[in-house]
Amino acid sequence: MDRRAFSGSLGLLALGGLAEVGAAPLVAARAAATVRVDRGVKYQTIEGFGFFGARDSWWGAAQDLVDPAWARLVIDDLGLTMWRNEYYPPGDVGGEEGDADWLKQRPVVEALRDRAAASGVPLKVVLSVWSPPASMKCASDRDTIHEGRPNPRGTKDGGAVCPSRRQRFAEWLIDGLQLYALSKVQVYALSFQNEPLFRQSYNSGRYPQAAYADTLAAIGPAIHARFPDVKLFGPEALLDTEAGKNDTDFDPYWYTGHLLKHSRALRQLGAFAVHAYTPSMLPTAASRAARLWSHYHAAIAARGLPLWMTETSGYVDAWEGGKNAKGQERPGAFDLAQAIFAALYYGKVSAWLWWQGSELDGMTESSLMQGTVVGKRYYASKHFYRFIRPGARMVRCTSDDPKLFGVAFVHEQLRTFVSVLINADPSEKKVRLVVDGVPAELDAYVTSASTPIGLQRSRVQRDAVRMPPRSIMTVVSGS
Repeated sequence: MDRRAFSGSLGLLALGGLAEVGAAPLVAARAAATVRVDRGVKYQTIEGFGFFGARDSWWGAAQDLVDPAWARLVIDDLGLTMWRNEYYPPGDVGGEEGDADWLKQRPVVEALRDRAAASGVPLKVVLSVWSPPASMKCASDRDTIHEGRPNPRGTKDGGAVCPSRRQRFAEWLIDGLQLYALSKVQVYALSFQNEPLFRQSYNSGRYPQAAYADTLAAIGPAIHARFPDVKLFGPEALLDTEAGKNDTDFDPYWYTGHLLKHSRALRQLGAFAVHAYTPSMLPTAASRAARLWSHYHAAIAARGLPLWMTETSGYVDAWEGGKNAKGQERPGAFDLAQAIFAALYYGKVSAWLWWQGSELDGMTESSLMQGTVVGKRYYASKHFYRFIRPGARMVRCTSDDPKLFGVAFVHEQLRTFVSVLINADPSEKKVRLVVDGVPAELDAYVTSASTPIGLQRSRVQRDAVRMPPRSIMTVVSGS
């Protein structure tokens, strides 16, 4: 999807034990909402938060795609711990140059590597392929890869790796991993095809669902023989189609369903991953966002693999949303916070990645930043990125108020407790946070439509937290 504007917000709610929507009048009459944390019930371990790309888009006109100030901002301020990049195929068969190559990307890769190392941040680099090299692609449709018939537009407009070229494709992927290794970057994870259902005018592929699983089974052993620690992740299809209601001609989980049934492919997989372009909503337990994430998580839970959300965008840089450059209504920064919450809470995701991190031409609905200029979506994301560090474990968190949501994390190694609270009510709320093993007074960081943009530390009492209307608050115990 990627190089488009598309609405993609989820929602939020606390886990089991929340009041039903019908109980709202009784809850609203209470003097304070109560959020309870049970540290004994543990869920996913966080692997990272992040975004895709450089200081400007790879296909943009900028010459300086990275500078020290930008690298320092995203690592030290935003809290980037997972960075996604495209592994580009060589120029197309018609002589058309690609958006980027390793020479263009290498300075960005190494600048982020160095900044992360200087700051002691365990930055994870993940790669996605939008298209194999044109020489390895055959024409394809939803049902068939047409062996022996080249994809008409090379790397663009769909197509898939020819079955006869899968081993050569594996070698090309290994070459890419080796490029990063030579720059002293060990790639954490690799997806061999971004959004395998969608044929697009840019680099893209279209894989029949069974062929996607067959390709993973074929290339995985060769990749793991050379890079045994790299995680292969996928299918990077849309959450709506992977967990939603589909045409009766297809399996209920589309690509995921074929992976679950394909034992050889499943042995090569290190993480399930989807893209979440879901309309914004208040995420009660009955909301579509809650159902999609819960449904998908339940489908894969028995496999014991983590779930990642590796791409979203479509939010304007206004707290309550508004119109994009085309005059279309889009959700805003507050909706983005709810989206991250819903994925963590219902989907039990261990990684969350925004689409394009930065563009220089403007603060579009696809980017979090305009170079080093940041805004409301940046700070909504920072509530999670900056404070929920890799290795943190999500624990059970419930609320008795249908418009007050909480998610909580414990990091044993760092000895920290972090809870992100969201007040979706248009009025102030007093909140009582009930949790064992943390002080009565906590550090707090709050953002709302009426507070200055930025996260400034204050101190709150656990049993008397006051949250502004439509606000996000992160409370922290520990360094």
